[in-house]
Amino acid sequence: MANTDGRLGPRISAATIDCMALMIAAGRGKGTMPPTSQCGGSGGSGRIAMRGAIMPSFVRSLSSLTGRIVQDRTGLTGGFDFDLDFVPDSGVASESSTATNGASLFTALEEQLGLKLRPTRGQVQVVVIDRVEQPTEN
Repeated sequence: MANTDGRLGPRISAATIDCMALMIAAGRGKGTMPPTSQCGGSGGSGRIAMRGAIMPSFVRSLSSLTGRIVQDRTGLTGGFDFDLDFVPDSGVASESSTATNGASLFTALEEQLGLKLRPTRGQVQVVVIDRVEQPTEN
């Protein structure tokens, strides 16, 4: 959280629909999947809009954008609706970017959503391939 008082930014709010419950019910044959206008996300270069998003989903998006492992340490639970506009790393705003203030992803997260990416060091799991051989016939 960017604000020490736990306050969120102006462009994020608690979701009005419990998308996770709707998806679970649909998976059990008790309903239909919610329309993407109510649940899900969209984006382009310089824009992320999500409805009913849970933090783990958003964190995966941030990991893809930053090229780094992002961990959720917000403590936020439940779904959220938000719109995030930023200038992509290339420094050139694309036509689909609606960022008017030229904010980087890091600045936009803080100003628009009240969230902050903070670099830390930690342990990560890796796979080490020790040796590779051609398969043999049985």
